[in-house]
Amino acid sequence: MNYASMGTCTMDDLCLLRIARRALTLFLFMISTAMAQPTQPDAEGFIQFQAKRNDLNSGAQPLAGQASVIDGDTIELRGQRIRLWGIDAPESDQLCRGSDSLPYRCGSAAALALADRIGRSLVTCETRAIDRYKRTVAICVAAGVDLARWLVRSGLALDWPQYSRGAYASDQASAARDGAGMFAGSYTNPWTYRACRQAGEVIERCSDGD
Repeated sequence: MNYASMGTCTMDDLCLLRIARRALTLFLFMISTAMAQPTQPDAEGFIQFQAKRNDLNSGAQPLAGQASVIDGDTIELRGQRIRLWGIDAPESDQLCRGSDSLPYRCGSAAALALADRIGRSLVTCETRAIDRYKRTVAICVAAGVDLARWLVRSGLALDWPQYSRGAYASDQASAARDGAGMFAGSYTNPWTYRACRQAGEVIERCSDGD
């Protein structure tokens, strides 16, 4: 502390009071400055912050335009990757078994069907969150149809209760009852397939195709 900046005075009670008051003021200033310094959030905190901010901005103008399909649950809209909220489609190389018990690429089938469903329709997306890969997660509609709901109802994707809290559970039940898509034969949950692949296993072992 620079006592010279406090001025000179004799060490009487009044002078000591002035010094103490100035020292307290300096201390409080230093504390407030330190508290104002930004902290660097971890990745999870950043994603949670982004998700909350997007929730607050849910009334903002949604993304809209012509979309291209990346895979069974991801599209690209105006140069931005968008993950469809609340569902999980098979991975592009994942195998399922059809009604004839033969393996087929159910992930590729979902992507092709989604591309056909969208066609040249205008796609509108409302952001719900940002995932851990920094992708936008959104509910997307084409020609008045919720694309995620359509995928699940067609048996091309699954309701993902970890995130959807069962929003598409009734659609999945209908697909299962009707034997639509993956429900015509057998399949492995996409999240189970990914975990298996990440553990180093081959496609056939991780899929329901061996």
